[in-house]
Amino acid sequence: IGDLPGVRRDVRLIEETLKAHGFQTTVLANATKRDFESALIRLRKGPGSKSGNRIVVYYAGHGYSEPTPNS
Repeated sequence: IGDLPGVRRDVRLIEETLKAHGFQTTVLANATKRDFESALIRLRKGPGSKSGNRIVVYYAGHGYSEPTPNS
């Protein structure tokens, strides 16, 4: 499966916008399941543990649909 066109640009623009509004950002590119889970744990224990903080997760990736009996 190939790269998703435009994702790098989209991530850069989203990151710039969030930073302009005072967010701290972390970008994971081509993250494994372990990378993603570790990042979520760090967020939960760090910024996510403080009242009033918000966490935004932007995900871009290939999906998969399981066939159903009606498909």
